[in-house]
Amino acid sequence: MPKYSYYCRACDEAYDVLMSAEEQQTGSCCCPNCGDEEKQELYSVSSGGEKSACSGCSGAHGCH
Repeated sequence: MPKYSYYCRACDEAYDVLMSAEEQQTGSCCCPNCGDEEKQELYSVSSGGEKSACSGCSGAHGCH
């Protein structure tokens, strides 16, 4: 199962979530620190270990 990394805009924390691609498309996760759903996807890591940078971030949070 892929691991997705997010940055929570509400509490300024990064976190990882293991979920299927289908779950990721529905946006069904929230920050484990504060519960907020406002997030920026940083990158996903496939089960093979490949990393793909997000398209909407300037790299300020280490995703590039």
